[in-house]
Amino acid sequence: MSRITVKASNPRRAVADAPRSDTFGSARDSLVSLRDRLQQPESLSPRYAEMATDESTDDNRHTLNSSLAALTVSALGLAVAGAVTMTSNAQAANPEALLELQQKSTASATIAEPAPATPASPADANGTPNTTTGSTPAQAGSLDGRSTDETSRTAARTELDAAMGAQLATERSKQLSAASDSAAQASREQALASRADQLTSSTSSISAENDRLAKAKKDQADQAAAQAAQKAAAEKAAKAAPTGTLNVAAAKTSVQSVVASSGGATAPMKRGSYTIGARFGAVGSWSRYHTGQDLPAPVGTPIYAAADGVIAPPNGGGWAGNHVVINHGDGATLYAHMSSTAVSVGQHVKAGQLIGYVGMTGRTFGPHLHWEYYPNASTVGNPYTTADPVSWLAARGASI
Repeated sequence: MSRITVKASNPRRAVADAPRSDTFGSARDSLVSLRDRLQQPESLSPRYAEMATDESTDDNRHTLNSSLAALTVSALGLAVAGAVTMTSNAQAANPEALLELQQKSTASATIAEPAPATPASPADANGTPNTTTGSTPAQAGSLDGRSTDETSRTAARTELDAAMGAQLATERSKQLSAASDSAAQASREQALASRADQLTSSTSSISAENDRLAKAKKDQADQAAAQAAQKAAAEKAAKAAPTGTLNVAAAKTSVQSVVASSGGATAPMKRGSYTIGARFGAVGSWSRYHTGQDLPAPVGTPIYAAADGVIAPPNGGGWAGNHVVINHGDGATLYAHMSSTAVSVGQHVKAGQLIGYVGMTGRTFGPHLHWEYYPNASTVGNPYTTADPVSWLAARGASI
């Protein structure tokens, strides 16, 4: 018989069990040879031959066969023990093969089942079963069944845990994605709402500003219209010739009391630059008693001194606005409602010298010169002490 070796990763654990197999073979051969000799009476000693003649051949043969069967069973037990030992040594010497076997078993089923029993090997030519390479059913079906079962269950549980973990991770990822999408949608809606509020506020502000501008424009137009109407009314009043009565007797008395010693006089404005307005003593809705002579003229028309004299303080009153008072020695003249004056107090002036310009200052209904004459210069400002200035001018040899 040939020598059998098991290849292992550890050389020291390699098992060589060829001598044991040779021992089993020698015992078997000896038993077979003894059986053959017993079956041939001629080969026995004279003593055994004599015994064979006394007993029946069948009984002797039966006894020998029983002995041979017992020896055969013993040999088979030794062979099975050697095969089991060889298989265990081979598995211990090659753990990689054992691990691969366990992995295949785990992948194929969750519960280990015994391997099917291999059929018995045919007997050899002498009728003895061949125990060299075969194995018994008990040996093939009971190889680490419990260990394989536990390993299979552990592997199945591991795979189940991994699958459940992957499923939970997937569900958690979906939940996080949905929460993120919801938060993003809420943020977009909030931004849109804020933008809409801003647009509404801007629209309201623009509308309010437009209303304010429209109101300001309307107020400005109304104010301009009022000013235009006031100006038109003033111009109309200036052009209108008021009617009234003249106190001729008072004028004559005033003129008779004047002593014409100055030697010269002139109208307060150049002819053609003015019109004749309300005369001295006239009455009407505009005045109870007119205390001077009105000469309407455009604003800015030059005004001149009617006679020589000295510029006195302007104490005519607030109604006169900008005005000039000239003391002539025989009384004083007052020029009211000027836009501006061209002389100063204490200045000496000559007849016809520029003293100011026509205006609308003080209490007036339009641009004109209100000209008064005071016989007593100390009473300037008291309108009830005036006299007719036209008569005073005529006494000096001039007229309006």
